[in-house]
Amino acid sequence: MYRNSTQVTDREAKLDALHATLADAVGALTTEADWRRAIEFAAQFRWRSFANSLLIYVQHAAAFDAGRVTEPVPTYVAGYR
Repeated sequence: MYRNSTQVTDREAKLDALHATLADAVGALTTEADWRRAIEFAAQFRWRSFANSLLIYVQHAAAFDAGRVTEPVPTYVAGYR
């Protein structure tokens, strides 16, 4: 599949933004309780990596803060295929 330079640049920018989000989320895990909550959340989604689970948690929290979802913690993850 051919990708032009704009698509590649856009994809790299999106990956950089996700990496920054993930790094900030890990940096925010400062206490034992924070780590425990993150690990317990990730354990609910065993088929996903810890990094993906943490991104899901952070993105859902942002959606909750913006009023786009009603629950502060996600209970399931829908596919996107």
